[in-house]
Amino acid sequence: MAFFCLKLYILANLSNHEINNPVGFLTSNLEMLADYRKHCIEILSLQEEITSPHRPSEQERIILIQRLERMKKEVDFDYIQKETASLLEDCLLGANRIRNIVTDLMSFTHAKDIDWQLVDVNKLLQKTVKLAFNEIKFQTTIQWDLNELDLIYSSEGRLGQAFLSLLMNAVHSIRQDGLITLSTRMKQEDDQKIAIIEISDNGHGIAEKDLPFIFEPFYTTKEKGKGTGLGLHMVDNVVNNHSGKIEVNSTLGEGTCFRILLPYKDKQRI
Repeated sequence: MAFFCLKLYILANLSNHEINNPVGFLTSNLEMLADYRKHCIEILSLQEEITSPHRPSEQERIILIQRLERMKKEVDFDYIQKETASLLEDCLLGANRIRNIVTDLMSFTHAKDIDWQLVDVNKLLQKTVKLAFNEIKFQTTIQWDLNELDLIYSSEGRLGQAFLSLLMNAVHSIRQDGLITLSTRMKQEDDQKIAIIEISDNGHGIAEKDLPFIFEPFYTTKEKGKGTGLGLHMVDNVVNNHSGKIEVNSTLGEGTCFRILLPYKDKQRI
């Protein structure tokens, strides 16, 4: 029972900041959609006035049409129509991520219930960055070096959480002029194909004395109250559950690189 409670405690604390990211993403998008809705209602109201059976004189109608055209240009109505579809798609993406986190939380002690499927790791990384963009955009530049990968049989929800945790660690390690590099490649090792995913940053780095302990639960180098010491422990569990391994290189004052190596397996639960 104690071990069961510890698992739930770990995921509950970790999921808190993971959920906050897509929630912030959703809030930002919904605020923008609300603003677009206001402009659309103003335009529709003016169009109804122009086409009303009780419309004003022809001269007044021409003035209203001119006003309508000016309004469309001022709010960039064509752009709003295109952007609305994109914002709604992104909202669904954020909502699905929250649902997956909650599902994983509920099924943490029942690993067989987690959905495994063929996953495009490059696309998953791109989705993860998109969900964390609200925190990334103010201080960090993302540099991409994605190479072609075969689809890998994995738990997309768990793998996405691991990527998000590493990404947020990178963001939080950067004070200004940040650069985070996301790279992928595939290598052949004997008769085994391996996907390699690297998340590196130019942040403050990790002291050599701390490196042997960073994957232990509750071990953190962050200031008191700013970290639970659970994120990297979860990442390590996810990678191990995929029969992979995780490596880290770090230099104080220069940055950190986390490298995940995932072997390609048959379509079966490992």
